[in-house]
Amino acid sequence: MLSLRLSCAAPCRVLEVDDNADVADSQGILLGCLGADTRVAYDGETALAIIPEFKPHLVIMDVAMPGMDGCETARRIRQLPEGKNLTLAALSGWGHDDIRRQTAEAGFDHHFVKPMRVKALERLLASCVHCAGRIASSDRAG
Repeated sequence: MLSLRLSCAAPCRVLEVDDNADVADSQGILLGCLGADTRVAYDGETALAIIPEFKPHLVIMDVAMPGMDGCETARRIRQLPEGKNLTLAALSGWGHDDIRRQTAEAGFDHHFVKPMRVKALERLLASCVHCAGRIASSDRAG
């Protein structure tokens, strides 16, 4: 049962990145049902192209993507002006210490093991909304 429905003037902008279109699309739909403004990308290059215009507060990204993997994409996101303060959440089939260390070193703030629990997604999104309010306030001040 989904217990959290985010209602705020400026919803959290979330970019979901996964090479498995079914996973990405279904997670994007779920995020939308939870009140997020969501975009979906199926690879790292597309994610990097979306970020400057969409300016997400949160990126949830698969680690093991073909081509540019999630860790390389995270490193490149962190180099973008829009990527310095957003929240990066890794989504992986693995949860062992080595992969958690790799994702942290790549710039991820969180690491979740697939399948991501709805409660964990709710908590992550709720923390994003709190952060998004601060971002929107600082944007208006400048």
